[in-house]
Amino acid sequence: MKKIMLVLMALSLAVTSATAKWGDRDERIRVTEHIKITKPYTTQVKVGEDCYKDTVEVNVPCNKQDTNSIGIDTIIGATLGIAVGNQIGKGKGRDAAKVIGGFLGATIANDQRQGIGNCKSYETINICNPRYEYRTVNKIVGWKNCVYIDGQRYCKQTTKKVKWLRVRKAITVY
Repeated sequence: MKKIMLVLMALSLAVTSATAKWGDRDERIRVTEHIKITKPYTTQVKVGEDCYKDTVEVNVPCNKQDTNSIGIDTIIGATLGIAVGNQIGKGKGRDAAKVIGGFLGATIANDQRQGIGNCKSYETINICNPRYEYRTVNKIVGWKNCVYIDGQRYCKQTTKKVKWLRVRKAITVY
């Protein structure tokens, strides 16, 4: 078991030393300069409204008018109701069916004639249409964070400001 542990430790040490180059080191360096990275966008801005009056057609419930008059349609409805009632029952039941059928036929025909449903009317309304103006605005899309190392300027782009940048320097020995 100890031999396996020693082999694993030696293998991990060999992998670690193989990946790291001689003289590589990571440093954290404080950022000294922030530069906005902007991109132009076009936006719509509401400036005002153009309003005007217009007359439109609307559906409204019809008013019942002339509820006491009897027309030909009412008489035809009553006659049809009596004819249908005549087909139902025998004796006094048939007579009752005729009376009820005549009454229902007359009522239905009279209601149809008086316009139960929707009628057309006209209404004046205000209509306002917005007016838009297009403007170009510069929107911040990121930051260029810069540092100076040994007199050399290095920059990295990020989506937000950062205080520190991690820099990897390689030292070459001749």
